[in-house]
Amino acid sequence: MKIAGAVLLGALLTPPLPITTIGAVRNAEGTITISWTLPVDPSVVGLTIFRERLDAFDETLTELAGLPTSLTDPGARFKRSYRYWVYTRNAGGELSDGAWVDVIDPDDVEDHHAECHASASTSAIAWPLVLIVALLLGVVRR
Repeated sequence: MKIAGAVLLGALLTPPLPITTIGAVRNAEGTITISWTLPVDPSVVGLTIFRERLDAFDETLTELAGLPTSLTDPGARFKRSYRYWVYTRNAGGELSDGAWVDVIDPDDVEDHHAECHASASTSAIAWPLVLIVALLLGVVRR
């Protein structure tokens, strides 16, 4: 019985696995829908999502019970750029590493490029390729 209790306590204190992909789209009315892929981790019981205005402070958008794979932010507005952080949560309240996605509004930045950047990717090869392309573009723009 002591071993089972120790295993359960260890599971509650071990952070869950993070989401594996994340993306976002700005809807016609200005709201933003973020979507993600859940990890294969039975300890995940919910999600915590933060929204950050790229020129303001972080704020908790919501804590979700259950395991949805998307959320529409009704408070998002045109001419505003946002970063969304998605964390998985276990029954002990431990959070995973966060995955993020940026939604950049072209009217909110000087270079007028609508962009979407994300920290999680669908395959192991995709993230290094995105990094290489980003580095190449950064070198070209200098």
